[in-house]
Amino acid sequence: MSHPQPIYGPQTLLSDLTTPEILLAVTLRLFALPWREPGDDHPDWREGLRTGNLPLWTATMFESFLHIIILATRRPLDVRCPACPQLGYDEGRLLQIVSLLQHRRHEEAGAVLQSWLPAAACRAALSPAEGLARGLGLAGLVIPPRPAIVPLLPAHQLRINPGLARLQ
Repeated sequence: MSHPQPIYGPQTLLSDLTTPEILLAVTLRLFALPWREPGDDHPDWREGLRTGNLPLWTATMFESFLHIIILATRRPLDVRCPACPQLGYDEGRLLQIVSLLQHRRHEEAGAVLQSWLPAAACRAALSPAEGLARGLGLAGLVIPPRPAIVPLLPAHQLRINPGLARLQ
């Protein structure tokens, strides 16, 4: 199975995204903060999901999905700090997976997951990813489908934040 092209470019600004996209990207950034800055106090990453009136189990699905990604990913993740105005490569991939699942394009979502994970981990990650997409959808937070306009970069060309190597 070939990997779909990324749909969010390296210069994508958070300010150009829709509310559901921003919510998910910021939630991911807050989730990653304890690995980026261990020992510091951090805001609760679940707060945005509560404010968005998502079903309570959505946070569990998000956390389960991310733990599988963290444990099985093939490379360091490009997740930016909360203040960064641009979307990280892997933040865009998360948004792409959720959007594909919300629009019933499961095979393509699985192919995006394969760019991150070995096959067994993809199978494990798909169920919580589907739960996350469903929870967002139930709250009326749908990530719009976007065309694939960004070339797929080899891992060695990604600008990876070295502090996030701890996420593995």
